[in-house]
Amino acid sequence: MAERHVLYQYASCPFCQRVRQFLEREGIAVEMRDTLLDGEARQELIEGGGRATVPCLRIERDRQVRWLYESTDIMGYLRSYHADGPAAVPNQPTSDHPILNRPTLNNPTGSNP
Repeated sequence: MAERHVLYQYASCPFCQRVRQFLEREGIAVEMRDTLLDGEARQELIEGGGRATVPCLRIERDRQVRWLYESTDIMGYLRSYHADGPAAVPNQPTSDHPILNRPTLNNPTGSNP
């Protein structure tokens, strides 16, 4: 099943610029939400992802939603998803992808929430 990706970002963020340049270079289209200009987008990011940090990729598949922070992780995830096609990314659950299981500040064990 295909995923829906939404990038939460804002224009002057250097890490967001890095992801946007990657998307343009690779020809990958994702919906963009500007968290500085759109208060609703910022609130969605905080409520869903737990913090207002950008860039953040919202990954929705089979009614499951995951939030991926860090520009290098976002680019790696999208590179993998688009290079090998959706079949290369596990169907159930979305969190089975290795990048999503890595330890982070919000999830130090790297386990699925």
